[in-house]
Amino acid sequence: MKKLAITFGSLLLLIVVGIFFLENWVEKKFEGTLNTNPNRKYDLVYENLDISILLGKIELNKVKITPLTVDSIPTIIEGSVERADLEGIGFIDFLRSKEISIQNLSFVNPEFTLTHTEFQKTHVESARPFQSLFGDIISRGEIKNFSLTGGKATLFHQMDSLQKIGSLDNLEIIAKGIETDSIQLDKAIPFKLEELKIGLKNLIYKLSEHETFGFGSYDFDFSAGQMDLKDLSLKLDLDWYEHAKSQPTQKEIMEFEIGRIAVKGLSEASQFGDSLMIIAESVSLDSLDFKIGKDKNRPFPPKELKKDFSYLLEALTFPMEIDSLQITNSNITYSEIGNGQTLPGTITLSEVNGLILNVSTIEEVEREKSLYVSINAIFGGSGKLTMEVNENYFERKWEAEISLEDMEMTKLNQTVNNLAGINIASGKLHKLQLLMEANPNFSDNHFLMEYEDFKIELQNSENHKKGFLSSLANLAVHKQNLPGDKQYHELSYSTKRDQYKGPINLIWLSAKDGLLATIPSKMAQKLMPHSNQEKNHKKTEREKKKSEKKAKS
Repeated sequence: MKKLAITFGSLLLLIVVGIFFLENWVEKKFEGTLNTNPNRKYDLVYENLDISILLGKIELNKVKITPLTVDSIPTIIEGSVERADLEGIGFIDFLRSKEISIQNLSFVNPEFTLTHTEFQKTHVESARPFQSLFGDIISRGEIKNFSLTGGKATLFHQMDSLQKIGSLDNLEIIAKGIETDSIQLDKAIPFKLEELKIGLKNLIYKLSEHETFGFGSYDFDFSAGQMDLKDLSLKLDLDWYEHAKSQPTQKEIMEFEIGRIAVKGLSEASQFGDSLMIIAESVSLDSLDFKIGKDKNRPFPPKELKKDFSYLLEALTFPMEIDSLQITNSNITYSEIGNGQTLPGTITLSEVNGLILNVSTIEEVEREKSLYVSINAIFGGSGKLTMEVNENYFERKWEAEISLEDMEMTKLNQTVNNLAGINIASGKLHKLQLLMEANPNFSDNHFLMEYEDFKIELQNSENHKKGFLSSLANLAVHKQNLPGDKQYHELSYSTKRDQYKGPINLIWLSAKDGLLATIPSKMAQKLMPHSNQEKNHKKTEREKKKSEKKAKS
């Protein structure tokens, strides 16, 4: 019995001593292979490590990540990791070869610093620093699964001095089924994999001196084809009209807040690497509060030709195909300071809900499908606005039906007071309808406006009523336009397009031609040669005939 105990004790001691020496051997080999790849971009240095041969595990504590090159890349990333866990290690295979096989690699509570430099180069190894970092780390062995929890990052811009421009926290990454021998540069983890989930919160990014972009949370499940963003915003730290004054030319100044953007049916053909491509079944946008302002006292920007509704998509420089875009519970505010004015006129759309189908910047899709837009909203806090648009991408032709109903016309004062020096004293709009068939040169329109009890007041620069002139102005307008009236108007006409302005401007010009042919009396219309709808119609008709003759020849 004593001999058996001695034998068992000796065997146990031998195993313990063997494990001790084996762990020391593994530690030295691990240290010797961690940073030996001559093509690596980062060095990983740790304060201490714990090895468990029996559990097949290595734990690294206080790991520092240091870039090897900092003078030829646009963004420098460095960081530290509180703990790195390497589990499911095949130590026997590791001792026989140079490459380590790891079932699970986990980073716990990493903190990163990203510094954007002014470095300019026609070709850089990677413009996406996290993708470059994770690719570099995971390529050091055969790693099946990778996870990162509790991540934080601080963003800086290196100019004359180092300036903080952003931050994020709660960075989480789960990547499963990694095939390190199959590179895919369109993913954050640049390898073929079975599952990829990414989440982060509280992103703040300073776009310019006065503009800050951010969101509350971001969740991306590539395998399920879903992306979810909450509490997005673009904010100014000063009033929009003050920011507009600092611009060299007229520019739309934008601010927005979005409650949520949800993307579903995201195709595996989508790319999120150095080249971007989005192909998805649906995008829903909820609780958008979009504000845009423009100061027309600033110099005109260089002129450029603008096409139709789809030209708005052409500003996107990446391929995109979205079957449907749903907008719900949203608000839009447009403010404009007229030339020579100091206060803005404002147009508000509240309770905006809409559906846009076949959103695309891919030519093959545009040849087969048409863009469809349907929107309903409350105009000026009172009227019910609806708009439907169908556009042929390829032929650049579109049709629109716009209607506005049941509106107190005094609600328009927020628009016309500052822009036109007019105050609407009373008026009830029953129905305004505009039908348009538009092409790159003009639109054929049908216009109908039914209203009653319309009265206006002219104002001076101090917003005081001009009594006598207001009385004359009311003599020059039709008080009502209702079915059965002797002077009832329902119009058909054409409106010339300004090639340097977009489709919204053409809608406004078409509506304005209809308004000026309906509300002013015939005598007043004769005193408005620049706004006279009949003269515009005749001129446009002549131009249409010239265009048709050229097309035939």
